[in-house]
Amino acid sequence: MDRAFNMRIGGPQGSGIDRVASLLARTCVSAGGEVLTRREYHSNIIGRHSYVDIALSSEIPQSVQASCDLLISYDAETLFRHFYRVNTGGLVIYDPALDSVSRDKLAFLDAPLLRQLEQEQATGSQIADLLASADTRRIKLLALPCTEMLNRLAEEDPGIARRDVKRVTALLAMAAASAHIGLPVRALSAAIDSALAKHRQLLPLNHRAIEMAYQHVQKLGMANSWHLPARDAADARLLLNGTDAVALGKLTAGLDVQTYYPISPATDESKRLESIGMVNLQNGTRYQPRIVQMEDEIASITAAAGAAMTGARASTSTSGPGFSLMSEALGWTGMTEVPLVISHYMRGGPSTGLPTRTEQGDLLFVIHAGHGEFPRMVIASGDVEDAFYDSMQVFNYAERYRLPVIHLLDKHLTSSSQSVKPFDSERIAIEHSKLVDNSESTDRAAPFKLNKDGVSPRPLLGQTGNRHWLTAVEHSPDGMVCEDPQNREAMMEHRMQKFTLILDDLPMDEKLLYLPADNAVMTLLGWGSVKGALIDARQRLAEQGIFVDILLLRLLWPFPAVEVQHFLQPDLPGVAVENSYSGQVDALMRQMLGRAADHILVKYSGRPFTGEALAAELVQIAAGRGQPRMILRDAYE
Repeated sequence: MDRAFNMRIGGPQGSGIDRVASLLARTCVSAGGEVLTRREYHSNIIGRHSYVDIALSSEIPQSVQASCDLLISYDAETLFRHFYRVNTGGLVIYDPALDSVSRDKLAFLDAPLLRQLEQEQATGSQIADLLASADTRRIKLLALPCTEMLNRLAEEDPGIARRDVKRVTALLAMAAASAHIGLPVRALSAAIDSALAKHRQLLPLNHRAIEMAYQHVQKLGMANSWHLPARDAADARLLLNGTDAVALGKLTAGLDVQTYYPISPATDESKRLESIGMVNLQNGTRYQPRIVQMEDEIASITAAAGAAMTGARASTSTSGPGFSLMSEALGWTGMTEVPLVISHYMRGGPSTGLPTRTEQGDLLFVIHAGHGEFPRMVIASGDVEDAFYDSMQVFNYAERYRLPVIHLLDKHLTSSSQSVKPFDSERIAIEHSKLVDNSESTDRAAPFKLNKDGVSPRPLLGQTGNRHWLTAVEHSPDGMVCEDPQNREAMMEHRMQKFTLILDDLPMDEKLLYLPADNAVMTLLGWGSVKGALIDARQRLAEQGIFVDILLLRLLWPFPAVEVQHFLQPDLPGVAVENSYSGQVDALMRQMLGRAADHILVKYSGRPFTGEALAAELVQIAAGRGQPRMILRDAYE
């Protein structure tokens, strides 16, 4: 199949949307499909509208779309918000009990959306009026009488609590969708068995609900409308989101200590680590990393730094506002050369901004955070697979170069689930710092001994025979406070030459991803989670005879200027793509290369790029109609 089949599940937050969507996605993967999900929700957590997109295909989807082929509605608000996003030939699953609900009675429909609906719904304001246009738009309707089905389930088993019966409402709609797209009922039943392993008394009710929904769809003649190709049973898949991947990567790398203070969306990673608990190692031993919630972000980074100084593999996790509070301690880790990992999950800013939406607006902030000059590395992951392996590698970088490493992710990546092949835990070799060796000397080792590459052998707190003078003031090689000008020059030069070492040391594939194309007409430049949308757009453009190169930055600081300059061909226009207002990667190119992108494509609505929308704008550029600055906008939803 050339295009993914896109499903959208919508309803009020707190009604089980996430749980049901996850169940459906896992069932699709177990049945042989490849999946990418996108989760959109409000920051008030409960009550407001939320939805989850599921892109289903025979190949791993690279991006979800703004429209959908199947809309699964749990309430009237979902129908009003997304009915006009259903593609021609698509299907809407809804409860006919909602027919009489009027848009004017829904408190959370924004005024601009109401005006839009008034224009589209010229014949009336009710759900029934909305659905009346389905035929003219060639959209099929699947009426699912949830209320009637729930009553039947309650009658069949009078002993079951009414609240438990009501909880299967979401399952009915999801089962109907599963029947429509041809998922085997046994696959969905198995997923339910796994999900309710601790509540087995509810299994008969849930299995009966699934059976009832499948029978209803089959009776309507709307079952098995889309079939997944069979996948080799040995070709296993995992379904993970970005925070799952980061957590698993850290554990595989040998994480000892993680500190955090709750903040969206970073908290999900630490909660995932807490839920895993004890880890079974291949050598038969078991260990449990310490996951510690601190009183604030300042305590979080300083505690993690303290752990790292003892030799522990330590990290902290935060988002934009939390990282702001960490900036002073970040400078301290730079001055004392502490190998610390900071997982930074970007969201919409500034300040509280859009805490549950995506953005890439923190790039320049993390590169320049802290006063004064000190070395740090900034690494960005593009997808779930990258997130796992990068979360292993950043610990190697921190110890190899004895500096703080900031791992950049964003909300879209963290809350998007993707089917991936099982990870290879041996793909990334575990490295450790070069430590001071006092075995043949009685001299106290200098913790910041000058050498050619800028990386001093590392003494550990508690290591016998070492000197431990720890100060944020400039110091001599032995750690003593020293403001002598020649010492200052020597220490600054020693620390900063780590940048040269990093750029000379790292292989190309750890700096960037370059995807060339024959007869390319432009080069797309991006970083982070725009990766999938860039690849999707590239494929769409190729179908139209338009070919483009992709240059995806993985190492953002120190900036790999030589490599970027090499791949940015002078006769091809460069197009910078970023989820921000200003297109900060373009500013970085200006600073480091003296070359600006010919076009910047930005999106700052808090929603991710889609390959479809991105391709449409790139067609304009290829035709010579593109503007230097182009904005991709989202409609009200």
